[in-house]
Amino acid sequence: METNFNYASKTPYPARKEAANYQPVPDGYYPIFTQLLARHGARVLSGNKYNELTLQIWQQARREKLLTKLGELLALDIQEITKAALSVGYGNLSQLGKLEQEALGKRLVTRQALLFSLAQTKNQRIEIATSGKARAEMSADYFIQGMLTVSPALHTLFNPLQQDSKQLYFHKTDKNSAYQNYIHNDPTLLETLDKIKNQPKSHEVAHAVLERLYTKSFVDRLAKTRYSFQSRETGKIRRPNVIDAAIALYNLYCIAPAMQEEGAWHFERYIHDSEALWLAYLKDAQDFYCKGPGFKNQTMTYQIAKTLQDDFFTQVDEVITGNSNKVAKLRFAHAETIIPWVALMQIPGCCQAVEPEEIYTYANNPWRGEFVSPFSANIQWDVYKNDKNHVIIRQLYNEKKIAFKTDCRPIAPGSLYYDYQALLKCYRK
Repeated sequence: METNFNYASKTPYPARKEAANYQPVPDGYYPIFTQLLARHGARVLSGNKYNELTLQIWQQARREKLLTKLGELLALDIQEITKAALSVGYGNLSQLGKLEQEALGKRLVTRQALLFSLAQTKNQRIEIATSGKARAEMSADYFIQGMLTVSPALHTLFNPLQQDSKQLYFHKTDKNSAYQNYIHNDPTLLETLDKIKNQPKSHEVAHAVLERLYTKSFVDRLAKTRYSFQSRETGKIRRPNVIDAAIALYNLYCIAPAMQEEGAWHFERYIHDSEALWLAYLKDAQDFYCKGPGFKNQTMTYQIAKTLQDDFFTQVDEVITGNSNKVAKLRFAHAETIIPWVALMQIPGCCQAVEPEEIYTYANNPWRGEFVSPFSANIQWDVYKNDKNHVIIRQLYNEKKIAFKTDCRPIAPGSLYYDYQALLKCYRK
């Protein structure tokens, strides 16, 4: 699978038209419920980390008078993007992120116009849940604004916003301390990530990027971790090598498109496309092993999403049995929620694990952060029934039609609608 950009999971949400090419709903069926899981919208820098380290390295080179002409420009770019992030608030939605979520809300109501029209006549409820993090709550707010722009009368249907970290920020709950132990201490995982990061290609790319900014003698000393820098935020002492330095700069490069409404950024002049592609691969590898399918002999990285998977099915069950008057449940969370969830659901392109002795690469695996979990990534389940109370369901991923796992069969060959009870059995067998 080719990449369209080199921003990995920091890719802004791909533009969508108001009406996509969806399979028509089978004759005789009408909508009864929809539910959504969305990553927060595009954001600014999440903290004073990559910007601080990159600036500290630059300042060291300036003190030694070892900057190139291009390198002299870097500090201003770092200072300006930091200033913009501070103005918005570290980790908060950028203007683009707000627009992404508002547009998602508009398109949901447009796509499901009949469902929400019926909901108003029945006074059904819309439930909103977030991880509790500010950028997730902001995403919910702007999503709701988008919905109300299309249908202002929906404002009476919203329940008070709920915070649900157990389902939407599960990677940090005490219940999943074993997961935290795995990603920080598992020897096979750490060895694999180290092997990927320290490939000769990584050193080659890092030297090419940094020698555009600093003299070779400075970069060579950096390669030998001759410099140490202290974080003002944490007090931690860092001794970066050239790969660490290139990755820090890359993280400014890949967040810049998410902040395009806050300023005109120029980080692409420091990192060429082919170099950014490799650095995106290093970022994807980290996410693949720590949040996604990972190794074939483990389920730790995605089994943590089981509680959320159960809730998706529970919501549908309650609507079908008449134990719920909800028309929609909308959830707003993070890449750390989306990535394991789609792996657990075995969504095509998101779930191909690798053998422990094998290394994930772009050549042998379709998993790409920019497709699996760009900013505002979303999964939607639309539920329909007919007059005989037969219930079917379809799934949209980033607003595109997509199949459930390959073991589950749709109602007809080529269809993307599934018998709900058969789907439930398929996932629970």
